[in-house]
Amino acid sequence: MTTSLLNLLYLAQSQTPVPHDIPLPLPADRGLIVGVLIAMFLVHILFVNLMLGGTILTAFFQGRSILKGSNDDDILAYEIAKTITVSKSMAVVMGVAPLLAINVIYTVYFYSANALTGYVWIGLVPTAMTAFLLLYLHKYTWHSEFMLKHRKLHHSIVMLALALLLCVPFIFLTNINLMLFPDKWEQVNGFFSAMFINHNVIPRFLHFFNASLAVTGLFMVWYVGLPSFKVEGRFTDSSRADLKRRFYKLATIFTLMQFVIGPLVWLTLPRNMEMVGMNVVLTIGIIFAVIAMILLAKEINAKDEVIGASFKPIVLLLSVTVLCMGTGRHMYREQILIPHTDDMEDETAIYVKSRDAALELQRLNEAAGGSALNGELLFTKTCATCHAMDKVLAAPPLIDVAKTYKDNPQGIVTWAKAPGRKRKEFAPMPAMGHVGDEKLTAIAEYILKATGNSTEAQPAEPTTSKATGDATPSTSTQPVE
Repeated sequence: MTTSLLNLLYLAQSQTPVPHDIPLPLPADRGLIVGVLIAMFLVHILFVNLMLGGTILTAFFQGRSILKGSNDDDILAYEIAKTITVSKSMAVVMGVAPLLAINVIYTVYFYSANALTGYVWIGLVPTAMTAFLLLYLHKYTWHSEFMLKHRKLHHSIVMLALALLLCVPFIFLTNINLMLFPDKWEQVNGFFSAMFINHNVIPRFLHFFNASLAVTGLFMVWYVGLPSFKVEGRFTDSSRADLKRRFYKLATIFTLMQFVIGPLVWLTLPRNMEMVGMNVVLTIGIIFAVIAMILLAKEINAKDEVIGASFKPIVLLLSVTVLCMGTGRHMYREQILIPHTDDMEDETAIYVKSRDAALELQRLNEAAGGSALNGELLFTKTCATCHAMDKVLAAPPLIDVAKTYKDNPQGIVTWAKAPGRKRKEFAPMPAMGHVGDEKLTAIAEYILKATGNSTEAQPAEPTTSKATGDATPSTSTQPVE
């Protein structure tokens, strides 16, 4: 009990919220769930990259075709647009597994971040749905008679979809970043304050943006090389080799930019733990990326008849790089949460002991044929987080409460069910009506007994203030909270 109160006092002073975890076993081995999280997230993010990168390129080539009247650009934009909805569907389906995995492993952290970003997080669903519907509208009205006459209107559809899609990674990155820093949760006041709790969200967004275009560039090298992709007779100014070279250049440029943005992401990561292991993994990934860059440069300068020969080695090398990046990020997540996870394990142990004690008391009462409630045990479980006997935690000490409600346990019950706020130095007390009158009465009687006050007097009936509508006890002394 003493250790618990000291721990709670420390937490109140540090202002770092430490809830207890859900005391349930994981549905599978933790290592397996982590493996699913890393592997399936990388698959998910691959298709997200293709969806976003494809939308950007579609908007670019269609816009250029409107400005220059280029039929080649219009054909290319349409071919890319046809792939976007497929990538979208795969991204959604492949996102289920990592979302479930992160919910299972980091339940308290992930849901806390979701709650702190509020309406913006909830708005993620309609935002994504609207963007997806616009992409379908854009794709399936491409050759409609009306849109052929109003190409700028048609182009505005994909531009609006792109604007909405660019909002989605900001929301996800803000939440994923926020969950790693429980010590910052008290400072969050809405989405934008969460976005700027440190300087890491925008660099990570740029890293993701570059990756989307680099991945889509490589994908298009493969796509235009398919026998089913007709070039001859459709494109007037580009051959198949020209198209491959164009997309190789795109992949090279944005992969090269990652060598600038990547270190920026690394430099903006808050550091309060050992990062050697993560740095080793990231360095391995960088080495593979450098080799891939050399092969990309050779491909760009290759002759038309052999261009594409190094495509598979490039994809393999960059896949290793991506795997290293994903693994390194998970290592950082695990390390940065260790101090808070240790504290949460202590809180969970306290909670489990309190729960088990309550269950044992209930069992003993039932065995004895009685149903008496243990006020001290109920107080420890329900109220001890904020109240102590003679110390100020997050609320007034019990001795103050007892003075206000001497001989009046029902007054404490009434206040607990509909609390007001009399002391501005304390946060508002949450209503405790869900605990139930019987348990609240047992707690109130324990408080008065433990502080040396009599509990034999009849409870006073509450009165209602006409000015505020708050229920208050019918005593001359004002409530302390």
